[in-house]
Amino acid sequence: MCITTQIRIGDRVRVRSGQYIITAIVVEIREASWKVRNSTSGREFQVRRILNVIDSDDASPVTIPASLADENGAQREIPMESDECPNEDIQPTQPLSLVDAAYEVLKQEQRPMSTTEMVRLAIERQLWTPCGGKTPEQTLYSRIHEEIRRSRAPRFKKSAQRGRFELA
Repeated sequence: MCITTQIRIGDRVRVRSGQYIITAIVVEIREASWKVRNSTSGREFQVRRILNVIDSDDASPVTIPASLADENGAQREIPMESDECPNEDIQPTQPLSLVDAAYEVLKQEQRPMSTTEMVRLAIERQLWTPCGGKTPEQTLYSRIHEEIRRSRAPRFKKSAQRGRFELA
C-alpha cells in the first residue's frame, strides 16, 4: 500500500479494475478518490484505492503546459500517452481459417485434392498454422461438407474421384 497523500496528477500508478491490476495515470485528484486514465486503452475512470505508485517525480512538482491550463492556471486536460507505431497504415493480416486456407490451396493448384493434401500444402505455404488439434484433416472434411450442404453458393464441390474436393 502506498501513502495516498503523496499521489499527484501525472503519477503512474497501479490500480485494480475489476479482477485486473492495470497501470494508469492520475488525471484528477478528488476528495475521496482519484480519476485515472488507463495507460493502454485511454479509458478514464474513478478509483478509491491506489495499490502503488510506479513513477513519481518527487523532486519537481507537476507542471501543466500553458496550452492545457485555463486563464486561472487550473488544469483542463492531460493528453493521453502515445504508443503509436510509425507505420499506422500497416494492419497485421488476420490468419486464415483452415477452410479459407484450403480454398486458397485449391485455387492455386487447380486440381481435385484430398483434405490431407490441402492441410499439408496450407501448412507448407504458411497459409494456416496448426493450433493443436489432432485431426485437422477430418475437421476440414467436415467443414467442407457443411459448406456444401448449407451454403447457397458453396466454394467447394465433391470431385468424381472418391474423397477429393474441387472448386465449385
